[in-house]
Amino acid sequence: MTPSQIITQDAKNNNVNPQQVLQTTLAQIKSGMSILLHQNNSVLTVTRLGNGKAMLHLFTLDPPLTLRHSLSNFIKQIKSSEIKVVYGDTMNQQLLALLKKVGVDVQKSNLPKFTWMAEVK
Repeated sequence: MTPSQIITQDAKNNNVNPQQVLQTTLAQIKSGMSILLHQNNSVLTVTRLGNGKAMLHLFTLDPPLTLRHSLSNFIKQIKSSEIKVVYGDTMNQQLLALLKKVGVDVQKSNLPKFTWMAEVK
């Protein structure tokens, strides 16, 4: 699937307006604030927050085992960048547990707008 197909279906699955999500994502990419990583049927947007910090947002249609592989690939790409700390906003405990399984030290966020953070090591 293409990134836009993944984002659209993920938005529909989460009862969010897919056109709005696509427009917002495209605007962030065009402005240079975000990049998009694509692996299997998962897309990760990485948005700069400044000072080596970035916000992550995952769109996925992958089953758990494939998602684990996709996340491992995303982590390798992030580790090879200048990013030192990543932030996310989710209450999805399964996703947070999967991040921990692939070696991400998920912690409570030190920024109020996010639910979790992790240092990139």
